[in-house]
Amino acid sequence: MFELKEYLKLPPRNSAMLLPRVDMSILKGGGVEALKQVGQQLCSAFYHVGFATLVNHNIEASDIQKMFKQSKKLFELPLEDKRKMAYTTTARNRGYIGFEQETLEGTGTASNRDAAVIVRPPADAKESFDVGSEQDSLYANIWPGSLMPAFKQAVNGLRSELDTLHTLIMQSIALNLDLERDYFAPYFENREYSLRLIHYPQIGADEIAYKGQKRAGTHTDYNQMTLLLQDQVGGLQVLDSNNKWIDVKPELGAIVVNTGDLMERWSNGLFCSTVHRVMAPATHNGELPNRYSMAYFVKPNRQSLISCLPSCQSEDLPAQYPTVECFDYVDAAFKKAGNENIAARGSLINT
Repeated sequence: MFELKEYLKLPPRNSAMLLPRVDMSILKGGGVEALKQVGQQLCSAFYHVGFATLVNHNIEASDIQKMFKQSKKLFELPLEDKRKMAYTTTARNRGYIGFEQETLEGTGTASNRDAAVIVRPPADAKESFDVGSEQDSLYANIWPGSLMPAFKQAVNGLRSELDTLHTLIMQSIALNLDLERDYFAPYFENREYSLRLIHYPQIGADEIAYKGQKRAGTHTDYNQMTLLLQDQVGGLQVLDSNNKWIDVKPELGAIVVNTGDLMERWSNGLFCSTVHRVMAPATHNGELPNRYSMAYFVKPNRQSLISCLPSCQSEDLPAQYPTVECFDYVDAAFKKAGNENIAARGSLINT
């Protein structure tokens, strides 16, 4: 039986000038009550904004910096070397995507939420590299190998820490949705997540404005949840419920977390899959600096069926979304972003 929790009723769902901050140090003592306390803050943030900033989490700062250094080194490789690691299929979702190859504008559920969406939007002014789980029995990762011998260890170390953080988040959410603490665990046992390293190259402000480009187009995330690590350059913006853009100012050591399309469907719209984009930083001197970020996209097992949670529906509030299979939904979104064409080009390069 669905009933809106008291802590969600006030204030009414509306705009927010800053993302809610959630102090994860509460969990250091362990226990169900600590999970409930953190979960209440997270559920409120996901209900009102769809985003939150996590501070005092257990991800080692040295591991984050190590991975940022490896990411910078990866994108500094010659283009010929990067193309040898090219993205080859949306199902696999691994490897290198070059500058101006992906178009996020209007993807996810964002197609009608931004007046700037046009019929053929320009591609994103970024390049990226996707790494999946080593547990994936269907698709192997693409590694830079001897070009970057420390890369694989850095990736897997950070992934392991992010996995643990996501598990705690989902336990805290489950308890606040009147579910068993480990209700979500079977949906994520295959660890079919991906870590996306993203580089927004230095570019002239006039050039990007002339093309009508964004550094990353207006979109929602197709997955269940995203954990974002970013440098101090800035540019991420979140669209609030009054159609105003909120600047997400970088905070050293913090992790930005947001709920994606699959979590919005799971929760029957209780949690927002919020539209966001990456623009020029607030201050620049006509030249947009290099920007680096790392997005950990969490998805349920490929064959998981995502339907309304039992505690998020009632006779008065029936399920709003039809059941979808996780893989089908996410793969269709990748193809909408043009990744199918990227994959075709990558296959030709690697033959």
